Amino acid sequence: MKLGRRVKKCLKNILSKIKGKDISCLPDSLLDQVDIISFDVFDTLILRDVKNPTDVFDLVETEFNNEYEERIDSFKMHRIDAERKARIKFGKKDVTFDEIYQELTGVYSESVLVRLRQIEIEKELFVCKANPAMMEFYQRMIKLGKRIIIISDMYLSANTIGGILTNCGYDGYEKLYVSSECRCMKRYGELFEVVKKDCAEGNGKSILHIGDHPIADYTAAKKMGLHSFLYRMET
Repeated sequence: MKLGRRVKKCLKNILSKIKGKDISCLPDSLLDQVDIISFDVFDTLILRDVKNPTDVFDLVETEFNNEYEERIDSFKMHRIDAERKARIKFGKKDVTFDEIYQELTGVYSESVLVRLRQIEIEKELFVCKANPAMMEFYQRMIKLGKRIIIISDMYLSANTIGGILTNCGYDGYEKLYVSSECRCMKRYGELFEVVKKDCAEGNGKSILHIGDHPIADYTAAKKMGLHSFLYRMET
């Protein structure tokens, strides 16, 4: 077994022991300690109405082939591979939507890529729905007068994610931080550092971050000095 596989297996075992909780389990005593509530986006505030996020790529291919005589195939495979290649190039800096699509040059013509980009954003907007439990909690935090910020490790632009949030009824937040535009990520801690400097004068203890990912939303936030709550939707 290669070292990389050993590390991945060990990490998987560790993460399996970190269990998230429903938002109703978040104690009021913790809320009383903070002025700022930070939310993750996907699988926290927002749910996609597909089994897997990459299923959106199937919808993109179907839509394109319904529109044009020039049919495409294997878009999901190529799109996943393009993101993989882009992430290898940029590493911890995260990648943008444009950089991912640049990796598809040569796979599809430029005119096809222009339309595929448009359709992918349209489909993301279409499949994204508000998480009812988190919407209720979010609105309660607004009423309590908490400052609200939103943080996402995501290749989509802040404009696109902002549109998704608006479509799903989320408003009243102070700022939206997106890794692809900040060029740093939650999972490595740097994006939390940016948030601390911007919103809390470097004092992470005034921020509570809520999200579903054991590393990006929980352990990384704690490591950077924030309070964190690992969210898991009720099943």
